[in-house]
Amino acid sequence: MKKIASLTLALTLTAPGLFTGCRDTSGPTARDLLFPPEVINPVTVAEVHTIFEELDYSWRNFDGSIPHILFDRLPTDIDTIRSTPKRKQLFFLMMLPMVLAANDEIEAERQTLFDIFEKIDGGIELGLDEKSQLQAFADRYRIKGDIFSDTLLRQRLLKRVDTIPPSLVLAQAANESAYGTSRFALEANNLFGEWTFTPGTGLVPKSRPAGAKYEVRLFNSLLDSIRSYLNNLNSHPAYRKLRNLRKLMRDREKTVTGTRLAAGLSRYSARGDEYIEEIRNMIWVNGLEDLAGLTLRVPERLRRYSRPEVPPYIARAEF
Repeated sequence: MKKIASLTLALTLTAPGLFTGCRDTSGPTARDLLFPPEVINPVTVAEVHTIFEELDYSWRNFDGSIPHILFDRLPTDIDTIRSTPKRKQLFFLMMLPMVLAANDEIEAERQTLFDIFEKIDGGIELGLDEKSQLQAFADRYRIKGDIFSDTLLRQRLLKRVDTIPPSLVLAQAANESAYGTSRFALEANNLFGEWTFTPGTGLVPKSRPAGAKYEVRLFNSLLDSIRSYLNNLNSHPAYRKLRNLRKLMRDREKTVTGTRLAAGLSRYSARGDEYIEEIRNMIWVNGLEDLAGLTLRVPERLRRYSRPEVPPYIARAEF
C-alpha cells in the first residue's frame, strides 16, 4: 500500500459545495453548528457498500484523505461476508473515519490546553469558562490535585491528552470485536470489550463466572466506544507505560507508531506479551501503519442514509 500523504483535516460534514479551510483546533466554529455531522445507520452490508461506492471510498483508493462519515453501528449481517479479506476491509473502512475524528477531538483538546497553560504561565487570569474547561479536562483524564497552581500536574495532564495511532486503534478494535462480528460489537456498540460494574448498564457475558458482577458496557454509538477506549488508554494507571513511551517518542522527535506503542499494552490482556505480539502482527499483516497521515475530507451529505447528529464537541458537554 502506498504511503499516505497528509492533507488539511475537515472537522465536520458540511453542505455540498462548501469546504473548510485551515483546521481550527480551538473548538466548534459557526459552520460546525450550522452544518453538524451526520451519522449513518446502516442495516446491511450491501447498504454500506453502496455508500462507499458513492463516495469512491475503497481500500485501494486512498489519496491522502478519506470521507468524514460516522457510522452509528455495524451492519447486522457483517458476519455473513464469507471472504475474510473483504470482511476485514469493510470493518477497517467503517472504523477509520471515526478513529480520525476521535483523534482530532483530542488534538483540539490539546491545543486548548496549550492556550490555557500559556495564559497561566504568563500570569493572565483565566475566565470562568476556561477554569471550568480546565477542571473538566483534569477530571476526565484522572488528574487529582490543584491543576491551576501545580505545574507538574499540568505537565501530567498534557502527557495524557494526546492521540493514539490509528493503526493501534484499528488493530485492537479488530482483535477485541472479531472484526465487528462479536455479540458485544453488534448489540452494544462495544468494540474494545470494556466493562462496567454498574448492574443493568451493560450486557451480561454468557461465560461470566458465577459470582462475578461485571457487564460489558453499552455504548450509544461506535464513535462513543472509540472515544471511551482512547480515554481509557490516556488516563488509566494500567497504561502509564504506553503514555511514557509516547512522551519519550515525542521528545526524541520519533514517529509515534502503533507497532512501537503496543509495547505499553502488557496490562490490556492477561496474555501480556503474547497479546502485544498479536496486535503488532495484525498491524503488519493488514498494512495498518500505511494509514498514518490520512485526514478527513468533507463529502456531500448522504441524507437518505443519515440522521443529523450533535457535533462531537457539543456532545461532550462536560467542558
